[in-house]
Amino acid sequence: MGHIQDNPSSIDNDPEIEADKLLQHILLAEDLDSEDKIPQKSKQGLIVKKIANQLIKNPNAIVKRGMLTKEGNKPNRRVESRLMIVRSKTLTWYHDQKEFE
Repeated sequence: MGHIQDNPSSIDNDPEIEADKLLQHILLAEDLDSEDKIPQKSKQGLIVKKIANQLIKNPNAIVKRGMLTKEGNKPNRRVESRLMIVRSKTLTWYHDQKEFE
């Protein structure tokens, strides 16, 4: 009887190797010959794993950075743009790039 993994309780120390193994297991499970044929749900899992690996290496790494819009309170409801930065445990925003720097 064959084994998929020698020791299922062991965890790889290298997150990149772990992500590559996950990709190979998905390809085997789906009986696919290339990464571009992976179903969308599996791709989302790989993306989450890659982000998690980046955060393991550097907890202050930027996960997402971009502009968001903010709507003011009544009565004027003015819409303003803010620079948003998402890290592993924080969400910060700035009025503009100059304030961020």
